[in-house]
Order: sequence, then C-alpha cells, then structure tokens
Amino acid sequence: MRASRPRGVRGTAPSEKMTTATVQCPYCGEHLDVFIDRSVARQEYIEDCQVCCRPITLRVTIDPDDDTEARVDARSEEE
Repeated sequence: MRASRPRGVRGTAPSEKMTTATVQCPYCGEHLDVFIDRSVARQEYIEDCQVCCRPITLRVTIDPDDDTEARVDARSEEE
C-alpha cells in the first residue's frame, strides 16, 4: 500500500531528507537531539534547549558531495 502525500507537496518525501544530530547546549551542557533537513545545504535557525529553555543558534552545513554528512554548530546568543 502506498502512502499518500498531502496535496500541494511535491518532490522528495520529508522523511527521506530529515535526519537527527546530537548537539551540546552552550548554556547547560546537556546533549540534545535536533532534526536536520538535508535538502537545504546551509541553514541557520534558533531552537530552545529542551532542558534549560535558553535559545541555541544552530548553524548547519550539509556536505555537497555527501548529503548524509552534516556539520552542526550550536552557539549561544552571545557568540
């Protein structure tokens, strides 16, 4: 049985290009799993720490030769 895709959505299914990465919160030091969209080569966004609730700036770079490889930098607002 084939899963249907929501109307208006084209291209690769979201689950095929999503992955997770583990980062360390720059405030409390907790290790957190974050979702990474491998279909976007460079991205920057803010995600709150799941433990201390402080905003973490995530900078993600996907390797152009191997989209399964991602570099994720987690920084505080002050950095």
